Amino acid sequence: MKFFTISDTHFGHANSIKFCNRPFASVSEMDETMISNWNAVVGDEDTVIHNGDFQFYKKDTGIFNSLKGHKILVKGNHDHSATRNMGWESIHDVLEITHNSKKVVFCHYPFETWNNAFHGSVHLFGHTHTTPITEIKNRFNICVEYINYTPQNLDRYTKGVTI
Repeated sequence: MKFFTISDTHFGHANSIKFCNRPFASVSEMDETMISNWNAVVGDEDTVIHNGDFQFYKKDTGIFNSLKGHKILVKGNHDHSATRNMGWESIHDVLEITHNSKKVVFCHYPFETWNNAFHGSVHLFGHTHTTPITEIKNRFNICVEYINYTPQNLDRYTKGVTI
């Protein structure tokens, strides 16, 4: 079993193509690409921590059910009841886990500091899409625009991280 993470997929959200300069001609192309990318790297027994804004007000669970893996949601500002009721293994405002002996703090929004920030922990955030923000050691933007619209293995952020 592996752990993956991704943020701000905004499935079904046409304006995310325009607002975030996504390289897709249509919502269906965007959704199909992200589903294909997800299922190419995530196995059925893997766990994906989605760091918010899964979809945009869609009421069906077709995309959710087509995605491999066990899914955990860290709520974003667009994760309303239709999204929260899709069958996530768990839902959180903020999630802290330990992976590769590193504390990892997930929140949809970027923190200036976080639990154990000065002792080598890692903070993964979304929400900002392509808006530049101040770089802070061990804080990583995992919006899809930065990770090639593909869930990333959590090892990427926890192995070799500076303390």
